[in-house]
Amino acid sequence: MTQNISALKTNGIMGGLIIGSTIVGILLKIISRYTVDGKQFKHPYFITMTFFLGEALCLLFYHLDPRKNTEKERALSKGLRVNSSPFLFIIPALLDALRNLLFIIGVMFVPASVSNMMGALVVVLTTILVRIFLKKKYHRHHLLGLICISVGVSFVVVAQFTNPSRSKDQHSHHELIIGITSIVISVLIQAVQFIIEEKLLSNVYVSARRITGWEGIWGLLFFIIFLSIAQNVQCDNHLCHNGVLEDTVLAFTQAAHSPFILISLLLLAVFGCLLNTFGIMITKFASSAHRATISQVKVVLIWIFFLLYSGYGTGEDFLVLQFIGFIVLVSGVIIFNEILEIPILGLNRNTKKSKDLRDASITTKSVWMLNEDISHDGDMTLVESHPLSVDSKASIYHNVLASTRSYDTSI
Repeated sequence: MTQNISALKTNGIMGGLIIGSTIVGILLKIISRYTVDGKQFKHPYFITMTFFLGEALCLLFYHLDPRKNTEKERALSKGLRVNSSPFLFIIPALLDALRNLLFIIGVMFVPASVSNMMGALVVVLTTILVRIFLKKKYHRHHLLGLICISVGVSFVVVAQFTNPSRSKDQHSHHELIIGITSIVISVLIQAVQFIIEEKLLSNVYVSARRITGWEGIWGLLFFIIFLSIAQNVQCDNHLCHNGVLEDTVLAFTQAAHSPFILISLLLLAVFGCLLNTFGIMITKFASSAHRATISQVKVVLIWIFFLLYSGYGTGEDFLVLQFIGFIVLVSGVIIFNEILEIPILGLNRNTKKSKDLRDASITTKSVWMLNEDISHDGDMTLVESHPLSVDSKASIYHNVLASTRSYDTSI
């Protein structure tokens, strides 16, 4: 019975993540091309701020959680520091703000399916940085997985530039270059952010919702200051709107005049918190196969949606080269995550060892608590949404495509 409850909970979390992240991916694309009173709602900075508003709400949920004091006691018993200053999260928050902004700019200028497929590059770039700075050892099957992901993403990108049936309402070559560059830089910043969080918060107990909440608050403050300055920065290019870098007054006016925009922004704010929470929960209850499945199902659903829907120039063409690239990309993900073993050329020599090390790392770096609702061989089991510290993400971040951040479970 308890196993059925656990399985039901895992499936429920997976379903919530797939539905929520798919909705976010679709809404981001549509509202970036949506027009209100004849003007496009081109406000990437304003949209990013709404995400941080949602993340800030996680701090409220953290303080309302009656279990937080018990968890601190458990952490203290394991010799961890439990007092961490909110200022510790400033640098990660600024990196988070920059990467989310660049990702949303990328979404504006490339097809929605492409921006989500390119998110797989986070596995490649994070692995490289982890190897350089954290000295983690990888094996042949990891290298093969990274090569497949890189080749797959390359096919996806090339398919956009060689699309012979692109309509005038779809993205130009210049827009594609801006969007693809923005996404690549965004993914690189995400990988750097992981390394910095690992260094700053190692051996410190920090509730994931507290991390998300404080990063949301710092990010929100950053954008409030930035937007007040951006109103007076004159410019006239693809990233500007109404003659300035950002016209926040116009953004509020357009939202007030469009129920669709207003509801979409509210949903993005809510999902900013919920997807973080669900993303953290899934790392506790699900296998790497589950997490990889979530990311790829989300991509497929978004892709299918925009193959069928073409409003406001968001429609996509089915491209054979992009499809091949996606298959190669997915193959790389499942090989890297040891979901698929390749029994030739010694590619499966260290697969079991890697799995065991990853599972042991997740086990020893997670908060253990008494839980009567889930059966376990011992007297303690994992709580659903409270990693011991950010370094508990380290053990799985570079082994799974889905991250605990909103845009990969995000965007």
